[in-house]
Amino acid sequence: MLRSLTVGYGRRIILRGVSADIPRGELVSIVGANGTGKSTLLKAIAGLLPLVDGTIELFGRPIDEMRSHVAYVPQREEVDWSFPVSVRDVVMMGRYPRLGWFRPARAEDESAVDAALEELGIADLARRHVRELSGGQQRRAFIARAVAQEPDVVLLDEPMSGIDAATHDRILELFDAWRQRGKVIVQATHGDVHGESMIVLRRRGEPAEAARLAHHAADTEEHHDARAR
Repeated sequence: MLRSLTVGYGRRIILRGVSADIPRGELVSIVGANGTGKSTLLKAIAGLLPLVDGTIELFGRPIDEMRSHVAYVPQREEVDWSFPVSVRDVVMMGRYPRLGWFRPARAEDESAVDAALEELGIADLARRHVRELSGGQQRRAFIARAVAQEPDVVLLDEPMSGIDAATHDRILELFDAWRQRGKVIVQATHGDVHGESMIVLRRRGEPAEAARLAHHAADTEEHHDARAR
């Protein structure tokens, strides 16, 4: 539950007055033009940005008490791909909220990582350096990290950007599986709206209905172009 969120960077306010109720098993797309704060909203929910005002609750409890239940998948552009880690190392990071930093992995952690690698179809890449992977494989690695965390809420920033068709379809399958398990999925997107709910972000003075219709018109065109390729 988001209530009257105001979020910014220092004194620069990016979002103001964002409210939404998201039940279990829901897939929500955050839509809006560039610069309207889609990524900012995800980071605020993930705890990566402080709130200027407003509240966030998860299943009736303050979000600060529930951080370990929230997994965040960043945009590819926000990741330092030169960092010397393997795909398995990346996925194991999803266990840190349960395990703690710098503690040795337990058998249950290793099993969760193995299962996540298999679920994303990248078990054969486990020992590869992440910088050696294609864009789609890198995206799978970071989604596998989220899967290994065993979260109740999954936040994804532009998950369909720069990926191959097989990865696109696998992510859609995961969305369906997560919803059936009662997880909450929130994705920020430019052109791949899924689910039945949206949070529409607009610039001040822009009518909500105009923003929604304009976005859907762009989405339809981009989606058909992508599938045609």
